[in-house]
Amino acid sequence: MSVQLLRVYLDDLGFGERDYAIGHDADDRHCLVRDGDQWVVYFSERGARWDEVSFDCEKVACMFMLGLFTQRYVERWPRHGSGRTR
Repeated sequence: MSVQLLRVYLDDLGFGERDYAIGHDADDRHCLVRDGDQWVVYFSERGARWDEVSFDCEKVACMFMLGLFTQRYVERWPRHGSGRTR
């Protein structure tokens, strides 16, 4: 997965630039940036990086960030009592 495809998936989940930043730091958002030879995912708040995780490759960093937002999606719109069965 690439950062371009990550943007598509996040958009499909209903998240926009108010929720994340890719390629740059933005306050009160989850960020994915390239830092030297590493890809770094973190939450930015008042210039500080919280819960920072580094990866050697773009694909793994993107999958990690997608996982964070997939979890937020499920927490935001739980499907309890939807009547659906598998």
